[in-house]
Amino acid sequence: MQKPAAVVLLSAIYSFTLAAAGSLPRGVGPEFASFYTGQDEFACIANAAIKLSLSQVNDNSCDCPDGSDEPGTSACAYIDPLSPEQPLPGSVTGTTNTSTALPGFWCANEGHIGTYVPFSYINDGVCDYDLCCDGSDEYKGVGGVKCENRCAGIGKEYRRVQDEKRKSMEKAGKKRKAMIQESADLRRRLEGTIASLKEELATLDAKKDQLRKRHAEAERQEAGKVVQGEGSGGKLGVLVTLAKKRVQELRDTLDKVLDQRDDLADKVEELETILKKFKEEYNPNFNDEGVKAAVKAFEDYSAKEAAGVPVDLSDTDILEVLKEDSESNGVNWKEFEEAPADDTDILYTFEAYLPDFMRKIIQDKLQSLRVWMIQNGMLADNSKPGTESAVVKAAREAAEAAEKEHKDKSKALEKEQAELDKDFGPSDIFRAAKGKCVSVDSGEYTYELCWLDKTHQKSKKGHGNTNMGIFQRIEWGQADEEERLDGRSLGSGRRMVLRYEDGQGCWNGPRRRTDVWLGCAETEELWRVSESEKCVYKMEVGTPAACELEEAVGQPQGKDELTGVVDTGDTPLSHRRLSPTAIMKLPPGILTLPPGSRRLYLVCAHLALGASLWGYNIGILSSVLIHPGWRTALHQPRPSQKGLVTGIYYLGTLLSYLFLSHPLADWLGRRHAALVGTVVLSMGAVVMAATQDGAVGVMVLGRWLCGVGVGVVSTGVPLYQSEISPARERGKFVTMNHVGFITGLAAGLWVGYAMTYWTGPAGEYWGWRVSILLQLLPALIFASGLPFLPESPRWLVENGQTERARAILHSLRDTSYPRAATAAEFRAIASDVSRRRRRSFTSLSLSLVREPALRARLWRAFLLQFMAQMCGATAMKYYLPTLLKALGVEPRVALMAGAAEMTGKIGMTVLEMWLIDRVGRRTCLVGGSVVMGIAMLINGALPLAYPNNANKAADVICIIFIFVYAMGYSLGLGPAAWVYSSEIFPTSVRARGLNFAASGGSIGSILVSQIWPVGIARYGSGIYFFFALVNLICVPVIWFLYPETKGRALEDMDAIFGAPKNDDRAVMLGDGFDEDGVLDGGDGRDDDDESRGEAAEEDAPLLEQ
Repeated sequence: MQKPAAVVLLSAIYSFTLAAAGSLPRGVGPEFASFYTGQDEFACIANAAIKLSLSQVNDNSCDCPDGSDEPGTSACAYIDPLSPEQPLPGSVTGTTNTSTALPGFWCANEGHIGTYVPFSYINDGVCDYDLCCDGSDEYKGVGGVKCENRCAGIGKEYRRVQDEKRKSMEKAGKKRKAMIQESADLRRRLEGTIASLKEELATLDAKKDQLRKRHAEAERQEAGKVVQGEGSGGKLGVLVTLAKKRVQELRDTLDKVLDQRDDLADKVEELETILKKFKEEYNPNFNDEGVKAAVKAFEDYSAKEAAGVPVDLSDTDILEVLKEDSESNGVNWKEFEEAPADDTDILYTFEAYLPDFMRKIIQDKLQSLRVWMIQNGMLADNSKPGTESAVVKAAREAAEAAEKEHKDKSKALEKEQAELDKDFGPSDIFRAAKGKCVSVDSGEYTYELCWLDKTHQKSKKGHGNTNMGIFQRIEWGQADEEERLDGRSLGSGRRMVLRYEDGQGCWNGPRRRTDVWLGCAETEELWRVSESEKCVYKMEVGTPAACELEEAVGQPQGKDELTGVVDTGDTPLSHRRLSPTAIMKLPPGILTLPPGSRRLYLVCAHLALGASLWGYNIGILSSVLIHPGWRTALHQPRPSQKGLVTGIYYLGTLLSYLFLSHPLADWLGRRHAALVGTVVLSMGAVVMAATQDGAVGVMVLGRWLCGVGVGVVSTGVPLYQSEISPARERGKFVTMNHVGFITGLAAGLWVGYAMTYWTGPAGEYWGWRVSILLQLLPALIFASGLPFLPESPRWLVENGQTERARAILHSLRDTSYPRAATAAEFRAIASDVSRRRRRSFTSLSLSLVREPALRARLWRAFLLQFMAQMCGATAMKYYLPTLLKALGVEPRVALMAGAAEMTGKIGMTVLEMWLIDRVGRRTCLVGGSVVMGIAMLINGALPLAYPNNANKAADVICIIFIFVYAMGYSLGLGPAAWVYSSEIFPTSVRARGLNFAASGGSIGSILVSQIWPVGIARYGSGIYFFFALVNLICVPVIWFLYPETKGRALEDMDAIFGAPKNDDRAVMLGDGFDEDGVLDGGDGRDDDDESRGEAAEEDAPLLEQ
């Protein structure tokens, strides 16, 4: 097999740099040689401003933040994302950067293929021959370990295996071509059969029409016949025919009876002979009552036979009766059939005297006349029901035979055409395989796959044959597996999948279904069978039919020679993991990913529509609170009642966060939980709109229902977005939730402003009600689209639906991300779920408080959500029009200004989408808090300095800084609090962790809704100082207590906050898998194959060959 260009180029670079520089520091790969040669000092690769002396390179002290000064030691292993979790001490520069500039320790592996080894493997006392076959990673000989150079043997074995694989693939290619040729021949024969059938049908169409016409003409001719009295064609003739027929039937029956009589006489004679011999030879002294009774019965029978009167009937008499009738024997039927003509015959033979041409004309006209008279009821039809002439009968039978033949040929044509039109895969290749089966034994069962027919599970003990599915269609799926050494694996890339559905029903479950995944193999063989979820089976099958298909889609199944290793049996299981060279392509690291796929943007945009419901529900209330119709309907509510209407909403969200939202998200899934929340929110809106006659309680009930629904939607949407987003862009996609929220707020304010122009009794009564009910329209759109969105892959893995999760994750990443990166992300998800023990509902909730690692996340998220509301945001949302009115702005203009302010925040939130993944969560949070604190100070000070709107310039400045405050919130606590809270919890407790944290926001909102109206009434603008202080306190709290999470995968958060007690260890992307891509449940050093946890056991293959 020819090495790829990358290998040749790498070797060339390596040789050139050695020749040029003489030697490189230990562990430096050829592509990094330029950083270590021709210089008097060394500059850190990712931090060029930091200069070190050459003596500090490989001095076993990590001096560079990126670890580039220690390419040949394990001193910087703690910042290697490939290594097990380590503490993250600060470097000499004070940073805790965890992005390493080097992919690992370079093993040249002369005679084989050079590759990188994780820094933690250096001098660890283990010979890692699967990666470093020259043993250079153990140069110190720790513990007396001496790793000899085995590259010559390993390289030779690797090349031998690759050569065998190449030869096998060549044979597979030839078999595939033969299959294609056979399929083409079958297709041509089928097309020939179809063409022949079409020609026969065309002939039969003409023949059928002709015979049908003949039958109709015969019937017409028969109907036109004239009855000729009682002559030979009359009643006597009919009677003679019937009698003759009956006599013949009796004669035939008598002949059969005679034959039967002879047979029975022979049998009786044989039985009598047996019984006579028995009677003569039996021993009368043997006391057997049964024998004696039988002999006595035979003696009685013989006596009766002797005394009987013989029947005087000879065979001659019978044979005489059986003779045919003729003039000399029996009845002379001709005497009756040929009756003498009488005078009436002249009437019917008169035409014989006419010329032939006139006779024909008269016959035709008379016959046509008779038929016409019969058809019009003027003349009785002389034909008898159930009888027809021989001519008519022959014509009818011929027409029916032609009709049947035509029908049979048509069915045959339809069958053959359907067979021709079937999808047999690319190049029609499975046409040659149809009906053939491949099977394999496993335990007590034999699993059988019949191509394009059925799949079966057969018991070896004869207990039955279970239908696992009937073939339905051919599709394509994304495989994501590490290649096995024996080559019997799917590999990574686009693979053909045969769907077998509608199998035998499972007990208390769905009907069985089998997905048959095809990989390239020289011979057809069933590799393995697993049950990915209840009653859904996965068969992995090797076949020559799939070989060139893998190359066609650009995903060769063969391993990359840069990452290929050979298992010699000397490497511990814990060291068999993904090649570091492959991990170089994956996040995190110094590499960046392209922007999100179009599908991911569409999904998150639709989810943002759900967030807009939450925003609209809040935004519209600010205009409702000052609407004259609402005040009239509620009989001029007091400030405390307004506070109750506002606060009860957050009581509903609080109860939802604590008791409803997270169970729904965990039990129903993220999508369906949001659907339930939308329905409850809509019910609350209807109840609110129905309020009248001072019924504050009804209004409060509607607001409470809205709060309950919003509690589900407001956490379900960011949770969903967080779980489907890639690590490097998660902040952007989760911030789309806040974009939707702000858009809903702005829409609510603009609608409220528009309703001020609807005056008069109708406007006063309906204006505020219509504005509330308008949110039902986006709610309907959002709810209608939810069932069509893909479920969260992480929730699916948590619930055992691994194959569906894998397919959804690949579809969300699409072609915008490297397939290897998506594969590593999925493996990290599966690893994270599998290593966390499944626990009860209550135990999971308590773990957030009991376990230090989870408690550290919970209090941070809770406090962050609490601060996001205590900063004064709730007051600004609800009371902004009131605040502007207090500054001397007209009510209508105040509403418009509030709507404009919120519209401006949309732009700032969109800007935040692009900032949060670049500058980080913590920077956004701190910067936004500083801006909000300053805005609050100015809004508190100016009205005190210039009371009663004495200075218009001061009022204008206050209005401007209300807008500045809004901008700060949109760039900080507003979206970033939800991003941070939704990403720091493990999958098993993410929903409840986010909801418990969000309850902090509800508590803060309830407090603010009560503090703000009272504070404004008692202290005026002085209440701003309180909120300014809260914002300024947030700055040091966030900066010192909240670690940065940008760019980290959800499964990597244990490296920041620590792993919960029930976890084996923190998992980094690409870590924790053996060479077969199977989760390694060990501690990273144990050679034993330990338990992989409940989740791994549930997804374990039923068949592993």
